[in-house]
Amino acid sequence: MTNQKKFEHSVNVLLKAFLNNTLEHGSCHACAIGNLLKTNWWLRFFVTENERNINFRQLKHKEGYFIYKSIGNGATNPFMYKPISEASEEVIKQIKEAKCAIDNSGYSITELQMIEFAFETANKGKSNDDYMFNGLMAVVDVLAEIHQIDLTTVKETKELFV
Repeated sequence: MTNQKKFEHSVNVLLKAFLNNTLEHGSCHACAIGNLLKTNWWLRFFVTENERNINFRQLKHKEGYFIYKSIGNGATNPFMYKPISEASEEVIKQIKEAKCAIDNSGYSITELQMIEFAFETANKGKSNDDYMFNGLMAVVDVLAEIHQIDLTTVKETKELFV
């Protein structure tokens, strides 16, 4: 798939999610990456070092480990590393699904991190609608950078969301 076609495909996936109200900030299955990958298990490949919540500026990937959500063990970080050797069969299945979705997406983990960072850290504006729109515009900019799309195409693409 050419850069232009991949860019258009990704924008169309996000436009459809936007119009169908299936795009949501802070939701693993409904965020920009969740919609692009069509799985909420992508988080198994990302982690944060923030002590209170996800900090998308610090998303990381660590080979040989998966991410799990800490529940009630007193830890302040809700997302933590665990060696894959300690994963249950269900988690192994989720990791494989996430890995397959990432591999099939045509995006590297670094590129997906850039997309997620842009979406989740966009200007919140005065309403949830503003936040969603600003997140989408930030993602279009990142996708244009990734795919080396010219500014005229970027401008025309952004007009699809208006």
